[in-house]
Amino acid sequence: MARRATPLARRTGHNILRGRAKMRTMEYAVIYAKTRTGYSAHVPDLPGCIATGRTLAVAQRRMREAIQMHLRGMREDGDRIPRPTTLVEQVEIVDAA
Repeated sequence: MARRATPLARRTGHNILRGRAKMRTMEYAVIYAKTRTGYSAHVPDLPGCIATGRTLAVAQRRMREAIQMHLRGMREDGDRIPRPTTLVEQVEIVDAA
């Protein structure tokens, strides 16, 4: 049974005022993969934004930090921050083997 694509990567539209800067809340899809030594993660909408960890919890924490650092670097360089566009779908397959 196939499931609908979940819009995990979307702009939430929430604006937050911090000091004088107006900040948007953005949600990016993150792909986590099990490896021989732990977990790796990447953000399809932010090429080059990756993280690893021995446990999923460590990889998740590092991924949040990596996204923040990646976006901060893009702002400092004057680059446009890409809107999240990646959709995630989990597909259930019945294996008749």
